[in-house]
Amino acid sequence: MLDAAFSMKRKEFKIPLFIRKKYKVIGRKIMNKDIATIVPENHDSALHIIYLHGGAYITQGSIIHWFLIKKILDSVKCKVTYLDYPLAPEANYKDTFSMISSAYSQITNKYPNDRFVFAGDSAGGGLALAFAQSIVKAKKLISPSGLILLSPWLDLSMKNKEIKNYENKDVILSSKSLIKAAKMYSGGDNLDSDLSPNQEYPCL
Repeated sequence: MLDAAFSMKRKEFKIPLFIRKKYKVIGRKIMNKDIATIVPENHDSALHIIYLHGGAYITQGSIIHWFLIKKILDSVKCKVTYLDYPLAPEANYKDTFSMISSAYSQITNKYPNDRFVFAGDSAGGGLALAFAQSIVKAKKLISPSGLILLSPWLDLSMKNKEIKNYENKDVILSSKSLIKAAKMYSGGDNLDSDLSPNQEYPCL
């Protein structure tokens, strides 16, 4: 499935009808990418989740992500902001961090009294952690009060020796395809290296 994703055409960003009909949705574009803040009716929480979808940094979010967001909205009754961040091969991690940094700055300015938590699955989980680390290093944006990481992809080098034990059991991902995706997302930078703290972007 991941191999097929390399040849998929990008689809127009759309918020599902079951989200738009039930909740207040505030959409905007940042650096030509979409973000959407979804607010449940009679929400009673200062919690505001910033959600970053998975997809190996090359595929767009799916309907599964929206079902998860609906579950959060109904059970926690907090705001959720979904970021349709830049993907490889059209963009690399520097473009992605630039966009989400701009988006987060605008969101925190718009909702100054909210308590922010970063959440993400797979590649989105790895991105959520890396972005949180970048905020701590730069000290220019509001640090999140928590992280929710669902099976985060944390090591783009894929050097864990145990990976081969699961290769034949995984019907979606292969290490070969993941390495290909990681190299696209890295923009040619070494997958093992951290970037210098005095650079604008954090480690992969």
